[in-house]
Amino acid sequence: PVKPAEELTLRKNNPNHLRILSYNTLFNGLSDPDRLPYFERIIGAIEPDVFAFQEQSNHETVSSLLSGWLQTRKFYSTQLGNNNVVVSRYPILASELLTKSGRTMAVLLNTESSIGSNLLLLNSNLACCGNNSSRQNDADELISVLREWRSGNGPFELEANMPIIHVGDFNLVGDSQQLKTLTDGDIVNEAKFGADFMPDWDN
Repeated sequence: PVKPAEELTLRKNNPNHLRILSYNTLFNGLSDPDRLPYFERIIGAIEPDVFAFQEQSNHETVSSLLSGWLQTRKFYSTQLGNNNVVVSRYPILASELLTKSGRTMAVLLNTESSIGSNLLLLNSNLACCGNNSSRQNDADELISVLREWRSGNGPFELEANMPIIHVGDFNLVGDSQQLKTLTDGDIVNEAKFGADFMPDWDN
C-alpha cells in the first residue's frame, strides 16, 4: 500500500535562522509583468531574509515589490556594478564594489540580532560563456581584495571571524581553476594579484 502523502514545508526550523536567496532574474526579470507571478510564487514560498539578485536593476522598485509580496514593513536595498542588487530585512551598514569589472559587490549586513555578528555578503555575476580569462581575472582579484580587506585595508572594517557568504551566478562553464580559486584561494596571476590566500578565516 502507498503511504499517505506527507506535506513538505519550506518553513524555517528556527525563526532566528538566516535564509538567503540568490537569483539570476535574467534580463531584469522582476521588471517583466508576464514573469512576475512566477517570481512571486517562488519567493513567497521561500520567504528569504536576504536577496541577492543578478541581472536586475532598480533596487528600490525591487524592494517595494518584495515588500508587497511578503508583507514586510521594511526592506533595505542597494545596487552596485553590473546589475547586482541586494535586498535585506537587516540594515545595510556599507556596500562596495569588490572587483574592477563591477561583477562582484560586497554588502555588510547588521545581522547581530539573528546570528550574533554582522555578515559580509558577496554577490557575483561573473562573465558568461567563453570568457574564461575574464572569470579567472575576477576570481584572482576577488581573493586578492579579500586578503587586503581582512588585513584591515578595506573600505569598512571586517570583524575577525565574521561570516562571509559568497553567492551569485558564477557562470562556471569553463575551466575548473576558477572554482578552485574561489574556494581555495589559488590565485593564477600572482604577479598581478599576489600570493594565494584562503578566503575563509580558519583555512
